[in-house]
Amino acid sequence: MSLEGREILVVDDEPFSRAIIHTLLREMGVGLIHQARNGADAAEILVTQGVIDCVICDFNMPVVNGLQLLKGIRIGFKGLPRATPVVLLTGNADTALVGAAVALDVNGFVVKPASRQALEARLLSVFAETFEPKPAATYAAVGLVRSTQTEATVAAQDAKLVPIAQIAEGAVLVKPFLIDGAVALPVGTHLGARMLNRLRDLATMKGADREAWVRA
Repeated sequence: MSLEGREILVVDDEPFSRAIIHTLLREMGVGLIHQARNGADAAEILVTQGVIDCVICDFNMPVVNGLQLLKGIRIGFKGLPRATPVVLLTGNADTALVGAAVALDVNGFVVKPASRQALEARLLSVFAETFEPKPAATYAAVGLVRSTQTEATVAAQDAKLVPIAQIAEGAVLVKPFLIDGAVALPVGTHLGARMLNRLRDLATMKGADREAWVRA
């Protein structure tokens, strides 16, 4: 699979950060790259430019931040295309927001500063996945700040502590997956192909668990 001919929107309020991502995408052969300073500008581009293959967006921006943009896309706010893939750029200070992003069906995470290898691997993974958004009302109910309280463990027979890279598709979390003590994925999360990819993304973040309690 190649990124040639893809159309990607980069959203970041820092010109230097946008320039780095732009350069990496050019090196990968991406066909057309749009840029926006914040979520509001990005939303306008998404509505007026037609189909964008993927949005790469920072969490923290003025006016409309990355999480607000993701939620707007998923609920179809003002005609935003709901199935647009979104990859969020994450820093060490963003861990409390990760759970909400997962609930909004973010398509991937890349830890800042992004390397070409990490970004390219994530984009190829996104384009290899099949994604159908849930009903808009499901996303509308998602709060934009998730609790940092550890959720209760669900008792489960045959639960095992497994390294993230070795967890099999179809497993279920029996303890919450944490990043710096904040719940990123709750108890009972079914790790299908898409969610297992998100878990592997999250495990690359600083302070994230490297193993998870699961049952088959």
